[in-house]
Amino acid sequence: MVQLLQKKNYKVIHIASAEEGIRLVDETTPNMVIFDTKLPDLRSMELIERLQRNPAVSNIPCVVLSSHSDPEEMQACLQAGCAEYYVKSGMVIITLIDDAIHDGELYNSETGCHRDVAKDCKNAGLRNASSYKLFPGQ
Repeated sequence: MVQLLQKKNYKVIHIASAEEGIRLVDETTPNMVIFDTKLPDLRSMELIERLQRNPAVSNIPCVVLSSHSDPEEMQACLQAGCAEYYVKSGMVIITLIDDAIHDGELYNSETGCHRDVAKDCKNAGLRNASSYKLFPGQ
């Protein structure tokens, strides 16, 4: 995800924990906070609630990414105040494919190589992406 956003010229600050993210949001006041539901130190709901309780940052949109579709979790996150909830596997794969097609990166005629979208998906943190390979005409 970080690579995709940077490719689109967004400034991205990647952090390793929710606590570090909370501290950084207080210090830098970003335009948006994007985080996974699987945080090492806090549940995503706790993070949303803590950000919403802080008047200095409560207006910053939070976007939650999840590796699975859970309607109850989605509803709870949205009710707690997050702006969006995305199931990342489909979104990332579609973005990778869209970028590859529009950037002409699926096949490099100079090198004769096909782009390995499965590798890109794995690099973006997706599991079970090994079945995604694109070749011209398929």
